[in-house]
Amino acid sequence: MVKFAPNVYVQRYLNKTQQLTGEIQDRAVGYLRRGYQNQLKYKHNDGSFSAFGGNEPEGNTWLTAFVLKSFLQARPYIFIDEQIYHKATTFFLDHRMESGCFASLGSLFNNAMKANDIYHHFKPMPTPDSVGASAGSVLPLHIEIDNFTTGVTDRALSCLRDALETVNNTYTLSLLAYTFTLAEDQATRSKILNRLEGLAVKKDGLTHWQRKEETEKEEDHGFWWRAPSAEVEMTAYVLLALLSQPQVPASDLDQATHIVSWLVKQRNCYGGFASTQDTVVALQALALYAELTHVADPHISLSVTSESGSHKEFHIDSTNQLLLQSQPLTEIPGDYIAEISGTSCLLIQVSHSPIVLSEGSRVV
Repeated sequence: MVKFAPNVYVQRYLNKTQQLTGEIQDRAVGYLRRGYQNQLKYKHNDGSFSAFGGNEPEGNTWLTAFVLKSFLQARPYIFIDEQIYHKATTFFLDHRMESGCFASLGSLFNNAMKANDIYHHFKPMPTPDSVGASAGSVLPLHIEIDNFTTGVTDRALSCLRDALETVNNTYTLSLLAYTFTLAEDQATRSKILNRLEGLAVKKDGLTHWQRKEETEKEEDHGFWWRAPSAEVEMTAYVLLALLSQPQVPASDLDQATHIVSWLVKQRNCYGGFASTQDTVVALQALALYAELTHVADPHISLSVTSESGSHKEFHIDSTNQLLLQSQPLTEIPGDYIAEISGTSCLLIQVSHSPIVLSEGSRVV
């Protein structure tokens, strides 16, 4: 999905900010079409999807919801066979439990995203796994609201409300916050966000969320530390919950800025995160933030000076705001001073990629 979904978010951002050119659109649509065809290789006969497609005994609830949501979001840009998402929707209906929640099926590689494996997936009442699976499943069903899915979505949301007090998993809470934001259930959304506020990790102007059992800390690893995939994804879902309202208040946008500052710090030198899934979700959240904070005619300058006086200037305006500007740092280790002036949002990132040479090798 990392070669498919990001093109949807990029096109939306560029279109909303009136920066989408014909050339960029043609390239993005081409990527979407190829990504769509490639994703169909992982579809099961029942309409579900999994990491290895037909080589696995059953589809995965999480991945099916994720793929379905991405396909529905791509419909404004490319042709998506209606039978694909109708069959995927039927897959959820076929595995709906008496409570209205959906059963959690299939294997999931990132176990940090699973709430608890000790519960039987087909237990009549919602389990931690089925609550998370249902929250993920409601997202695409909410996008595809029609007479076919309205009642199903309402029952699933009711199940999630009933199970909310039993949810102690931060990842599931973050997903529920986004789910009830899209459902425009302000009362439940506020209740979940209040709980998440109590679980937030705030330090040095940065805000993020982590698993309760997480013991790794940044100070234990140094500057190369990157948050695990689950932490990135749950933090991105909270950001989406804050920014996906019809009208985003200034207080939520201010809180979002602290979250964005933490998220961008977790990126690797190529711009991605720990895994495919957290990269896609984080990019969706960051693109939405960029859309809401976009300045139409930016004028901003960045001056970077080393201890010895080495100096580099960067200038950003409407002609180059989509371009990545970079400059190698010649004094490593060393301290640098960055001075910024102008109006707009600017992201500064230092990427350090150590090279380990084997004995006898040399740099040419």
